Amino acid sequence: MKKKLKIRIEIISLFTFAIILLLIPFFIRFFNNEVLFTGGEFYYDLRTSRDLSNDIYWDSLENRLHKTSLFHYFLSFSTSFTETKYIIVSLAFGVLSLFMFFMIIKHFFENRDVVIVSSFLFVLSPVFVYLFTSLNTYSLATLLSLFFIYFFINKNYWSVPFLMLVSITDFSFFLIDVILIIFYYFYTRERMFFLGNLISAIISFLLFSYYHKGFRIFENLFSSPSFIVFFTSFGAEVGIAFFYLFLGLIGFFTIWKRRREYIYFLVSIIAVLLFSLFNEAGRIFLNFYLCLLAGIIVLFLIRRKWAIITIKKFTLLLIFCGIIFSTSLYIDQIIKSEPKNELIESLSYLKNQESGVVLSHQSYGYFIEYFSDKQSYLDDSSVDYSNYFPLKDVEQKIFYSRNLETTQSLLEENGIEYILVTSEMKKGIVWKRESEGLLFLLENSLVFEKIHSTKGIEVWKVLYE
Repeated sequence: MKKKLKIRIEIISLFTFAIILLLIPFFIRFFNNEVLFTGGEFYYDLRTSRDLSNDIYWDSLENRLHKTSLFHYFLSFSTSFTETKYIIVSLAFGVLSLFMFFMIIKHFFENRDVVIVSSFLFVLSPVFVYLFTSLNTYSLATLLSLFFIYFFINKNYWSVPFLMLVSITDFSFFLIDVILIIFYYFYTRERMFFLGNLISAIISFLLFSYYHKGFRIFENLFSSPSFIVFFTSFGAEVGIAFFYLFLGLIGFFTIWKRRREYIYFLVSIIAVLLFSLFNEAGRIFLNFYLCLLAGIIVLFLIRRKWAIITIKKFTLLLIFCGIIFSTSLYIDQIIKSEPKNELIESLSYLKNQESGVVLSHQSYGYFIEYFSDKQSYLDDSSVDYSNYFPLKDVEQKIFYSRNLETTQSLLEENGIEYILVTSEMKKGIVWKRESEGLLFLLENSLVFEKIHSTKGIEVWKVLYE
């Protein structure tokens, strides 16, 4: 009786802690009087879903097809939602994903402590915080993938519809799910069950991508590997905490000693690790493995006999502090993320101006489109189109040239009417020195007029003859 009560308390504590952790960034931004959701992707998805709710598939601002997926159709039914309701949806996704992660670990490990510790580590991981405080395509794809994996490993045909849904939500998630079930097939040899899942999902994917030309098939499928995009400590939005990777590698090499017994599990980890070097979805899946491996190694350290108890306590304290520090650092990163009030104020002012293309750093593109209702010269989706590099080349020439005639000609050729400059752009995102390139021309030429300025954000109008 006491044992069951203890288990219930641990489970209730786990889910309560998860909800509280996810609410922290929202509460702090609320008390700072900031909008609650951060990241441009959320606002792009809102704009896309708003058009889809009116059966509009063409992005009139950017003159291209909207990039659509199942998530945008899901969001199109909630266009009248307030931020509070979106938070509830985000929390529901998080709690359900945690529950499915818990059940998947429980399927493979009878040891309750491994399940609880791994689940707590999952909650504390930056990936979990990112997924369920931002509400984007990855949030839904993660939830659907976890449901699929749970039903698949239990040989339940409910896995079929969930893999079909994953296939029309995010191609990277679908690809990783397929890779994992291929490994699992070699382990179980359940051919008909495997083929039933795979063929149904492929048909679903082909039909959806055929009727939705804007479906994100190869978007950012492979990017250049870099510490900056891999580790959250270097500023990665979807990244791995260094401490999790460190503990996970120790756990991996501990299991490697029994590699014949766990060969398919270990090979799947290697496959996901390699994929994660080039893909954000890969890093989300890698995080699942790292939470499990870290949980195993933490329990091993707790239970092993130590010659000196002080060293044991110091080691466990170091691990605990490292994990908490990684999570706290990432939450702080979210709290300080755009959009902030001054950016929204500037873009709201811009909304009331005459139409025209806005030039800024592409990371502000989605915000420009959503809050000012104007076309951004580049945004984070531009990289997936064939004209991205020519446009990027023009952008770089405009940013760094101090030749007024050249700059003015490029601005006119590309229909750029406004320039948005932020303090972050002046501090390294674009320029490294004052009066560098375009900054010099803005301050020293009659071609440009500053029409709005607030807390380091400037809106300039290009004056044509």
